[in-house]
Amino acid sequence: MSAKTIRVWLTLIVLLVGTAIFSWYRANGQGGSQSAEQIVDLVYPQALIDKAADHPTIPFTRQSAFAVLDRHADGTPKTIVAAYSNGVEGAVLLLSHASGAVTKTFDSFDAGDSRPNVRLLDLDNDGTAEVLVDFISFTGIQTTLVFRREGLILVDILPDQATLTNASFIDLNLDGKLEAIIVDEANPPAEPDEPRSAAYTVFRLEGGRFVFEKPILEYFAFFRKQGAPVTSTEEFQILPDSTGPYKLRIANGDTQGQNRVSSAQIVLNGTEVLSPNNFSQQVDMLEIPVQLTANNILQVTLAGIPLGHVRIVIEDAAAVERARNPQ
Repeated sequence: MSAKTIRVWLTLIVLLVGTAIFSWYRANGQGGSQSAEQIVDLVYPQALIDKAADHPTIPFTRQSAFAVLDRHADGTPKTIVAAYSNGVEGAVLLLSHASGAVTKTFDSFDAGDSRPNVRLLDLDNDGTAEVLVDFISFTGIQTTLVFRREGLILVDILPDQATLTNASFIDLNLDGKLEAIIVDEANPPAEPDEPRSAAYTVFRLEGGRFVFEKPILEYFAFFRKQGAPVTSTEEFQILPDSTGPYKLRIANGDTQGQNRVSSAQIVLNGTEVLSPNNFSQQVDMLEIPVQLTANNILQVTLAGIPLGHVRIVIEDAAAVERARNPQ
């Protein structure tokens, strides 16, 4: 595998379920002197150091990132999620002053630098953030693991064999839960700016896990800025296997009913498909059938109070049906 034909395969093998008790951390009074960054560095996985020898042509790079999940009353870290990379393999640890750690490793990038990043994001709007761990190649390809914390365990909530490559997390349905949107994982672009040859894949949260929802052709976000209304233009192509019929769905504003636009014009291939009369502060979702050609131009003009926004999704109804009911 090279960086140009990168396909990220998560084996998600649990290597270690054991204790990672930091005897220096609070137990002997030294906790106050240990920052989260120092703790994370002190427990850099020896397995990643050892595995680096399996790739003699790739320089060993000791990299890490972390997020503090909670703290003690004195402000010192209590629980930390740490991600590590040696430039080829990666590892994720849940670190606690008195608990075990689950470590998952996977083949990431055999072309050098895979920089880790850790984010906390409340995906299901329940008040508790999920843990997102990114590994980013030097070409900009980003692979994201998603975990739900259950006590002192990190639970992988992605579907079996699923890989989130250059994923976006967006509330497409205004139900308060963020969907994960990726390019079809079987056909990701080799480079970030390479044209797609497959649909986007949407995963939704159900029962605390991501499950396959549907493929979509395109999605766009448009924001009403200060000043006079301006027209934004996006060009897109249908995919080689697209057959239609096609639908255009619009989510107006956010989950709380805020930031809606009260006036907008949507023009597709020179034809107005939605006029200002279709929008108001009471309209949250719109769905209409549309006609597409091989190459398409979408023009959106938002009026009304600044900061309003809409998200537009374009679907191939036949592709959705095929994906949900494969022969």
